[in-house]
Amino acid sequence: MLILKTFSMKKIIVLMSCFVFITFTALSEVTVEGKSTTHLKFMGIEMNGSSNSFAQKLKKKGLIAKSVSSDDLLMTGKFAGYSRCIFYAKENRAGNISRAMVSLPVYESWADLYNCYNRFKNMLTEKYGDPECDENEGLPSSAINSMIMLMQLKMGGCHFISTYTTSEGWIRLLMNKEGGVDILYVDDINDNSDHSDAIKDI
Repeated sequence: MLILKTFSMKKIIVLMSCFVFITFTALSEVTVEGKSTTHLKFMGIEMNGSSNSFAQKLKKKGLIAKSVSSDDLLMTGKFAGYSRCIFYAKENRAGNISRAMVSLPVYESWADLYNCYNRFKNMLTEKYGDPECDENEGLPSSAINSMIMLMQLKMGGCHFISTYTTSEGWIRLLMNKEGGVDILYVDDINDNSDHSDAIKDI
């Protein structure tokens, strides 16, 4: 039986901080040749338009809005069969959604966390092909105490990250230090728009 922790406000703040860290550090790691004319989709919805319009579309998917501001949104709901997930999305400078992330509930069992990560990795590979970047460090060669593995994850002793690129953008799957699984979606058009604006400022 899976044992899941309930997300607290503290965990939400931590996850939002992780979102900011991931999005700013990962930009230089993945590039897609050529310019796309279509937007990446998140839950079947094109990543474009304001946070408010994006939130309205996600509500039709059953998500519940917790906070929707002029440049980002925070929602909760179900994702790919998993309940109690947290959703966060952010606009670019032009006011269009450029990045979105879903965080699944935190696991207390390493085996359950690892199985969840692999389940999504298999599904993403089926949809987008083999990951362009695949980092799996820290997997024991033999059985090991679950708490030890979770502690290694929290302390940064093991890393599980898979990144998929498409003509519309890229998707990153990873285990977070809280003991959960995050999936980050980055739309190439709107994300590169911020980079182009920044270049103009220099």
